[in-house]
Amino acid sequence: MRLGIDMDGVCSDWTYGARRMLNQRFDLNLDPNKESESWDEIMNLVTKDQWRWLWDAGVKRGLFYTLRQVPGTAGALRHLSQKHDIYLLTDRPKAARFDTFRWIVEQLPGIDFAGLVFSKAKWKIPCDIYLDDKPENVLGVIENRAPSIPVLRSREYNKHVEWPWRVNDWEEFIRLVEERED
Repeated sequence: MRLGIDMDGVCSDWTYGARRMLNQRFDLNLDPNKESESWDEIMNLVTKDQWRWLWDAGVKRGLFYTLRQVPGTAGALRHLSQKHDIYLLTDRPKAARFDTFRWIVEQLPGIDFAGLVFSKAKWKIPCDIYLDDKPENVLGVIENRAPSIPVLRSREYNKHVEWPWRVNDWEEFIRLVEERED
């Protein structure tokens, strides 16, 4: 099977990295270990100039390279890649591409990925199962890539969304994939 795996919020902890970087640059006191309760929470906690800095200078200073790995990611992807083609899918800005490659090489060594795709419309990459944390992305799969299965990775900021395919961790995702292997 072909698996489309989102990076931020699924493989890497963007919230932790963004809060940590904003704290360092602006001497803020954002708790990097607190999971955001809404998609725009961090943006709403900082000024417009601080938010712009994060997406410009912050990206150039390695925001996407310094993200910590979501626990279990490397092991799960290594396991899944033994039987499946894994495509890493991300909507990261062009300025983050080099850091994205570096992060994958260092954080996910030895995993044979079928591809890395930078695209807002992740559903354009044909996959049998997608894993993402953004509700709009799983809806895009339903609208454009049926009968593919869009799985929502549970996070505080997406708990309000009722969704038939939802996982809390990598173990649950592996079970879901293995149930569909036959």
